[in-house]
Order: sequence, then C-alpha cells, then structure tokens
Amino acid sequence: MMVELVMRANLSLRKVGELLDVDPGTVSRRYARVVRRMVDPLVGLLADDHCELPPAYRAVGIDRLLGQLPISHIAQRHGLMNQEVREILGYLRGWHRGKRGK
Repeated sequence: MMVELVMRANLSLRKVGELLDVDPGTVSRRYARVVRRMVDPLVGLLADDHCELPPAYRAVGIDRLLGQLPISHIAQRHGLMNQEVREILGYLRGWHRGKRGK
C-alpha cells in the first residue's frame, strides 16, 4: 500500500506516514527496502512477461524475494511442502547465475 501511495498517488513519505499513522522515518526506511527488492535483477527476470520459467516457479520466487514471505507461508500458499519451496528457490538462484553468465 505504501509503494502505491508514493508511486501512483504521488504522495510524500510524510503524508503517507500521516495516513498510515506511522513515523515518516519508518515509512522512508520501509520504502527504501521495498524499492531495493524491486530493482533486484532476479525479481526483474521473474516479473518479465517473456520469462521461460513455469508460472509456479515465478510466483514462488516473487513471494520470497519481493514479498519476503517465510518458506512455510509460501509452501502453504502454493500447496507445496517446505522442501519443495527450498528446491525451487535453489533452482532459481542457479538459473539466475546462468543468466548472468550469458
């Protein structure tokens, strides 16, 4: 919600803090953390419409990297076992390393 208010509604961090009843400094730190995750090259590859990975792999990767969700929540959300989520995340890291090498 915070990113939407800043980026789409063009509200200042101070105004977002007032709306959410959060200190502007806290809003600033959280916003910076989210933006850093959004510009992660792997997140960009996963979000690309032309990404050749299965949609389930992309969703797991985005949940973990962008959403910072715990593995147990991701597993439950996608009907997977925790180990399966770990394996997918390991695959994504290797896939990304291979993409960087090209």
